[in-house]
Amino acid sequence: KEQEICAEAVLHLSDIAGHSVEHRDYLLQAGVLPRLFDFFRRPSGHTPFYPTKHEAMYNNAMSAISNLSRGNPRPPFDMFKADLILLVQQAYNIKNEDLLSETCWSLSYLSDGAPEHELQAIIDVGISRRIVELLMHPKAYVHTPALRTVSNLLMGSDLHKQILINVNLLPCLLVKLSQPKAALIRDACKSIHSIVSAGNVAQIQAVMDANIVPVLVTLQTEAGPTMDIRK
Repeated sequence: KEQEICAEAVLHLSDIAGHSVEHRDYLLQAGVLPRLFDFFRRPSGHTPFYPTKHEAMYNNAMSAISNLSRGNPRPPFDMFKADLILLVQQAYNIKNEDLLSETCWSLSYLSDGAPEHELQAIIDVGISRRIVELLMHPKAYVHTPALRTVSNLLMGSDLHKQILINVNLLPCLLVKLSQPKAALIRDACKSIHSIVSAGNVAQIQAVMDANIVPVLVTLQTEAGPTMDIRK
């Protein structure tokens, strides 16, 4: 019974946080965020925690974290920085796809429009390989926010781009270009554009070696893609 009440209370916090930036900031200033992260923290502080019981409570907690991460203007990154590792740990939760989805959305919001030092902080906690792996997740509600996160991280430095390329990003983007959903193709194109427009010579060559260019040419010339994809 107590777990049900807790899950309901956290759900209400999530709803409040998602209502407006003003409500989000009120909850952040009230100290809600550390309490939400506490759901995923082991007493030792070192052992990853993948909740398997009371899923609704943990799903609601991550949904609330996600809603506290979003909005414009962006929330203060320093409020989240110390607990980024907990998001990385939950990105490896293969038993609860709803929680996995909310984790990816949290990462996408935190990286959206972030300056290079904040992108570096996200990469430093070890998310790169896992977020690229999740591009191939069968569920759209997981691979969509994973792709948004990748696209955001690619807006950083050449080093950030190279880290992602080194963990097999380009073959995954090639697969995304053949997806039926226009939004996925558009986000994949945005990711590739970040590399070829702002990457170094070796990174541009890597895109060419991955056989991505012929697919882009096809997308630009065929009748199906929308105008934003062609651009």
